[in-house]
Amino acid sequence: MRILSTPATRVAIAFLVGVLGASASHAQQTEPATEPRAARRVTDTTGTSATAGWLGRVSVIVRYDRFQPTGHSEFFTLVDRALSPGAGALHPQLIAGELRVGLGARWEFIAGGDAGKSTVASSSITRPASASSDSRQTTSLDLTNTEYLGASWLAWRWKNAVPTAPDRIRLHVGGGAGLMSYRLRQVGDFVDVQRDLVFHDDLRSSGRGRFAYLSAAAEVPLRSWIALDGELRRRAGSAPMTADYAGFDRIDLSGYSIGVGMRLRPFATNEQRRAARR
Repeated sequence: MRILSTPATRVAIAFLVGVLGASASHAQQTEPATEPRAARRVTDTTGTSATAGWLGRVSVIVRYDRFQPTGHSEFFTLVDRALSPGAGALHPQLIAGELRVGLGARWEFIAGGDAGKSTVASSSITRPASASSDSRQTTSLDLTNTEYLGASWLAWRWKNAVPTAPDRIRLHVGGGAGLMSYRLRQVGDFVDVQRDLVFHDDLRSSGRGRFAYLSAAAEVPLRSWIALDGELRRRAGSAPMTADYAGFDRIDLSGYSIGVGMRLRPFATNEQRRAARR
């Protein structure tokens, strides 16, 4: 008992008690921290899975389109009357791109755009008496920037007899609306019928207007992540004429387009690809 009562012994016991108490306190502080870390790992895994799931719904379409304007406006009417070939020869060739996100089993949200141009060389139908040759011009119609939002619905699918193979064909119908920009230029020799003379000029107009569209498309899967895509589209819209054509009616930018391209699903998971076959 005398050993326990010495000052050195009491100091040693106090030191041991302090160390044990500090260790117990540290253990109490560190043990609960393991649970949040585990929870964070579960949360991170869940978040990663959710992100992968949404990315798997994304598809990208790149397509070549040929657009034929309907030409129901004052400008196209005058071109048809004065030039050969007429406005029917203007058919811009477009490069289109779309980003699509699946919403459920059949619906897709669409964000897309296209751009292209058409240039036609023509000659005046009327030749003045003073002219020794035909009056020739070049007409260019550029669709400089088209942006649209829309939706598509999977109307029908022809499933493959082999369960592990992709569908043979899928048919989609859709629609949307957006903004379309154009640039028009006519340069060359023109005929003034009233004064019976030929003059040279460079005439221009540009503008931007709203449009809406309806579409029907066929998708032919080659693999679970790539498919051929073909689409027929009807646009309806117009834009103001400006600059040298400021006194004209709005230019009609309505028309039909037909195009072919590729659809890619670069982020689809194996589960999503298997589900697409069912």
